[in-house]
Amino acid sequence: MLISAREGTNKIKLLGVSVLTSLSQEDLYYVGINLPLSAVVMKRVFLAKECNLDGVVISGNFIEKVKQTIGKKFLVVVPGVRPEFYKEKDDQKQVITPKEAIKKGADFLVVGRAITNSQDPVSAIMKLREEIVL
Repeated sequence: MLISAREGTNKIKLLGVSVLTSLSQEDLYYVGINLPLSAVVMKRVFLAKECNLDGVVISGNFIEKVKQTIGKKFLVVVPGVRPEFYKEKDDQKQVITPKEAIKKGADFLVVGRAITNSQDPVSAIMKLREEIVL
C-alpha cells in the first residue's frame, strides 16, 4: 500500500506513522506487540524509508535516532508537542516541548490542544512563538 501510494504521485509529501504518541510500552503489550517501543518505531521508520516515503510521524523521543540513522533530509513530524505553558498531557503518553523538538531536529511540530483548548488561542500562539525562538 505504501509503495502504491508513492508510485501514484511525487507531487505531495508522503509520511508514515510509526507509533501513536498516545500509546505507551504497556499499550503495545496489551495489543500483542511484544517488542520494545523503540524497536517498533524504528522498524516502521525503516519500512517508510524502504517504501520511498518522504518521512515519518514520530514521538519526540526518536527524532535524533531517525535523523542519525536515516538522514537529515528524511522529514520528521512530531505530535505530542506540549509548550511549557500548557501543563496537561491529556491522552498523550509521549510528550516533548517545542524547543526540545526543534533542538533535536524536528522538521514539523504538531501543536493542537495547547492552542485549541486555550481561552485565547492567538495569545497561546504568541506564547508558543516566544518559547521556540532559539
